[in-house]
Amino acid sequence: FETSKPLILKDADTLATSSPKGWGLDALHRSVAKRLCRCHIQDDALALTSGRTKLSVIRLPFDEYVTYMESHKDVEPLYLFQELEPDLKQAIDPSFHPPEIFKEDFLLDAYEPPEGFTGLAGWLLVGPPSSGSRWHFDPWSTAAW
Repeated sequence: FETSKPLILKDADTLATSSPKGWGLDALHRSVAKRLCRCHIQDDALALTSGRTKLSVIRLPFDEYVTYMESHKDVEPLYLFQELEPDLKQAIDPSFHPPEIFKEDFLLDAYEPPEGFTGLAGWLLVGPPSSGSRWHFDPWSTAAW
């Protein structure tokens, strides 16, 4: 591929793991049902600051989040945004790894993140339609959204 042109990466799940079906909602539910996960509340004021507060995060077991996700009527539903810690990665899919195209970790050359910043190993994001993060200040300034 040419590095000066944008590209669309198709079937990335098959490039990152030997078992992509392990990342589906049913498989996640089986492997991490009782694990506490961070669920975020969307809030305009929080999106315009450099971080979240304890008031914007709710911790729920994964199975309770799935129940909420399947039955909610919220205009802006909660979304799960959980650090992909080694034990969580092991529980979901020990074969997971960044696709070859992302083997170079550019964050290694970046400035230090704010104190207490986590998620350097990746993130697990789950949510129903209309959920997710709004435009916000990225602590790494990567514009990854």
